[in-house]
Amino acid sequence: MIALGVLLAVGAVLLGRKLASRWGNWYATVAGCAAFTVAVGLALAFLPAGDPIPHDFPADVLWRFRLASLGVQALLWTALGLILGHLAQRVLEPAAVTAAATTGDTAPGASVAAH
Repeated sequence: MIALGVLLAVGAVLLGRKLASRWGNWYATVAGCAAFTVAVGLALAFLPAGDPIPHDFPADVLWRFRLASLGVQALLWTALGLILGHLAQRVLEPAAVTAAATTGDTAPGASVAAH
């Protein structure tokens, strides 16, 4: 199922790129997303359903696993957001200082030298 999802995503991107010259980027992207959604819906409708959790599996173990997975996801995305936000600020800040220097404005947080 994962391989099928990856193949469908690649197909949607290729479809969007092919349609971009005729329909424009926005409508081609929407068409690619719609085609992906329809294809995944058809795959879910026609592929056999799987029940990976046995009926005699303890519910408390499953609950603790799901709670731990949620915590790991929260930690992962928080760390990525903080780290990438810091790196983006470092990349974008010199551009703000340069733009302020050309217009004569002071950048936020920049010290103003006394004349």
